[in-house]
Amino acid sequence: RQSGNSIIAKFNNKYGAFDFEGAAILKLEYDHLDYADATSSIFVVRDKKNQTAVLLANGKRIKQPIENIVIYKNGIIASVDNKYGFIADNSIQIPFEYDELKIGSAGFRKTNQSNENPIIARKGEVYSLINSKGEMLTPMDCDGIEFNKTHKYYLLKKGNKRGAYFNATKSIIPIEFDRIYMDGMRYVTVTKNGKKGIYTKEGKEVIPIEFDAIWLQGFNEGFQVTKDKKEGWYSKEGEVIIPPIYDKIDDFYESGFDDFLIVTIDEKKGIINRKHEVIIPINFEY
Repeated sequence: RQSGNSIIAKFNNKYGAFDFEGAAILKLEYDHLDYADATSSIFVVRDKKNQTAVLLANGKRIKQPIENIVIYKNGIIASVDNKYGFIADNSIQIPFEYDELKIGSAGFRKTNQSNENPIIARKGEVYSLINSKGEMLTPMDCDGIEFNKTHKYYLLKKGNKRGAYFNATKSIIPIEFDRIYMDGMRYVTVTKNGKKGIYTKEGKEVIPIEFDAIWLQGFNEGFQVTKDKKEGWYSKEGEVIIPPIYDKIDDFYESGFDDFLIVTIDEKKGIINRKHEVIIPINFEY
């Protein structure tokens, strides 16, 4: 039968494995062979007492008993003596010293998912993100880490503060905000002490954290902001286009005048363009 990138064979009640070219990659000498992969050179075997062991290409045997095996494209997460580690590239990449490594669920499972996403690691009551080489991506001091499946980022928690890690850009938003919200585009709204700002998924601050409200006005148009009950406009690069000095800013809904805005100060209205040039003075009732 096929297993990973190999074929498991049985002869005289002993199991072994071959690659797809017919070359033997594991001798026919094991009582049970649950998994074999020619690419990763990882093999999961069991003896007559049903104890599980992991074999590597160099003949190294991970000590028994090994449990809670979860197999990925190029490695496995497993536990030894109730401590979790990660095995890949023919060696132990993450030592068996963690109380939890959160990818997949406990128990033996085959999957096509790669382990390129960070691993959520727990020691005692603190958490960190670790890559498949065992390198820390965030400090081991988080109270909790949650993966947001919709927007593909990791929410970092420490007390009442929040931060974020973006695996696609390998960037982090520091854990110092009261709230972090992502609307599905490339921007992240953060809140601190009741004030809002904008970050990118690259971890760069675009709009300073000093506004009472921020609205994204279409992906190419920028952000409308409110500060001390005054409205203004920022570009998507974070440049001030219209300072927050107006009581209200409206556009010409579906009128074709996309470059013009109606602004109000002290109940008087006028028209400006998106370069903040006055087109009609602000002294009209309507």
